[in-house]
Amino acid sequence: MSLMKRYSREKARSRRGRISSLENTLYHLSRREQNGDDVARFIKETKDLLELEHQHRADGAKLRAKEQWAEEGSLSFTQHTGLISLLYTKHDKLDTKNWRPISLLCTDYKILAKVLTNRLKSVISSVVSSSQTCGVPGRFSSESVRLLQDIINHSNGNDIGGALISLDQEKALDWSFVQRVLVKMNFGLLFRSWVQLLYSGISSHVLVNGFTSEAFRVSRGVRQGCPLSPLLYILVAETVSSAIKKDPHIDGIVLPDGPCVKLFQYADDTSILVRSYQALLSVFSLFARYEKASGAKLNVGTSHGLLFGSWRTRLDLPVPLNWSNVAITVLGCRLGNDDAVDWNSLIERFEGKLCLWKQRQLTFCGRSLIVNMLGLSIFWYQATIFDMPKTVIFRINKLLFPFVWGKKREWMARSSVSQPLAQGGLGIVDVSLFFNFYVSMHFGQPVRDVLVRDHITAYWVKKLPSFYADLIRAWLALRGKQDSGEWVIPRPSADPLPISELTASIGYTFLLCLRHVDHRSVAKFRDHSLSVQWPEVWASLRLWRFIHAVQDTSWLSFHGILPTADRLTRFGMHVDPPCFCVQPENLLHLFTSCHFALAVLDWFLIQFRKFNPSVTSIPASTILFGFPS
Repeated sequence: MSLMKRYSREKARSRRGRISSLENTLYHLSRREQNGDDVARFIKETKDLLELEHQHRADGAKLRAKEQWAEEGSLSFTQHTGLISLLYTKHDKLDTKNWRPISLLCTDYKILAKVLTNRLKSVISSVVSSSQTCGVPGRFSSESVRLLQDIINHSNGNDIGGALISLDQEKALDWSFVQRVLVKMNFGLLFRSWVQLLYSGISSHVLVNGFTSEAFRVSRGVRQGCPLSPLLYILVAETVSSAIKKDPHIDGIVLPDGPCVKLFQYADDTSILVRSYQALLSVFSLFARYEKASGAKLNVGTSHGLLFGSWRTRLDLPVPLNWSNVAITVLGCRLGNDDAVDWNSLIERFEGKLCLWKQRQLTFCGRSLIVNMLGLSIFWYQATIFDMPKTVIFRINKLLFPFVWGKKREWMARSSVSQPLAQGGLGIVDVSLFFNFYVSMHFGQPVRDVLVRDHITAYWVKKLPSFYADLIRAWLALRGKQDSGEWVIPRPSADPLPISELTASIGYTFLLCLRHVDHRSVAKFRDHSLSVQWPEVWASLRLWRFIHAVQDTSWLSFHGILPTADRLTRFGMHVDPPCFCVQPENLLHLFTSCHFALAVLDWFLIQFRKFNPSVTSIPASTILFGFPS
């Protein structure tokens, strides 16, 4: 086994320590206690054991937190047994390949696995090459997909023939091979012993249609549901990556003034670039050797390839695969020669989500939550990779706002609605703003070296592809600058933010603050000489979160957009403008001077004076916005 990256023995020795890092894991898990989780009692007992310096060994279902456990002991039956639940993925339900087994595991097993995961995660980047984006902090699969599409575009533009092969695996790994990989990467004996403890002598039940099977031994593969499984898998996948990069017959694509790119990986999904038949044959020959060594098996049925450049018309390929000269799907994204995204299907899914919730009696805030969490999230991943056309944003808004308001007419400006709840808005994502700045996730080191500048001309921006032009516009809008040799984003009330710590959410929130405008209600009530403490007003809305009608009515009233007769008439609706008391019906009249309102207020004042006799009247601002805190 030949690997390009290994963990140094010196670092391995320096990181040896007791399993007391459980305390850190349990600290995070202890937050469950606030929610009344049943596991809280178990966590408290385990933490007590840790505080006693591990003097007592845990028996049965309790966690054994001594190093000797990994070297001498074994898991109890309840600890090493999992319950497998089958999760349907897609296509034919009668095909067992379309069901994903998820293992439901014991709590103490998952705590121990999480401890090992945290340790491994802190060093994973030093043993896994940059082509692997799964499970490595600071790496994103969207960067790989974006670069793949750029390579395809570059090859088509320069008539460079080649193929993109997307390979998938279907058979589990041998545990002995996993251990050999850990040894080859210089992981210490203690760490390997803990891993072996979790994956030796284990068994599982299968839960199907409410029935549980008998327990059976599991002798290979990693458990989906175990926190450690993804990282173990990518360590094994690194053997493939290293072999492909070292193979001189696998040519890859040479970037302009850059390196040769041969592959990208996300766990077991491997995307390989080739430019010759010899490279194509070498790839499958290499995987044949990998299958014999690891016990894994290539799933040819779900693997496919894309022909680009001068290869698009070829029919004599030496490997029987699902070939296409139009597009294939890689990591959930459509990559093709036309550089097109199927936005229509995403919009249909978005509309379907809204239709499911349309008939429910939700508050404005509830509808906003549905839009942000269940609706717009459909577009997030694609928006990090591809440029979203303005026509698509228009269609999204055309579905979004009628759902929020429950009708076609919008009750207030979108600039107000997009503001946070604490500032009187509904927190609805400004689609145009957010999607344009979601690309800021790509402000990684390669992009910074090429695109980030103090001064960027409009002519240069126009020459860039639309995706990277949006990236530059995001940088300019964030007012990025260089401070002490480091690129930072200035913040009004905080220290400058290093660009390496910038996220799409931070960038969006920052720009939303820069574009903040007061609600129209602020000026409207100021004209009526009403003194209003707006932060307290917006905070008071949370007091009515359990009474939907009161919350929505208060929100509309605070913004001065309650549908009174005066307001409806100004919108061109045919209603009788006077109130029941024959006076013009507007917001102030309705709550402060109408005969019916005055009768209610007089009764309330009598009752209120029983507790506070000094009160002689209630100001209009108090009637409309409540008592100040």
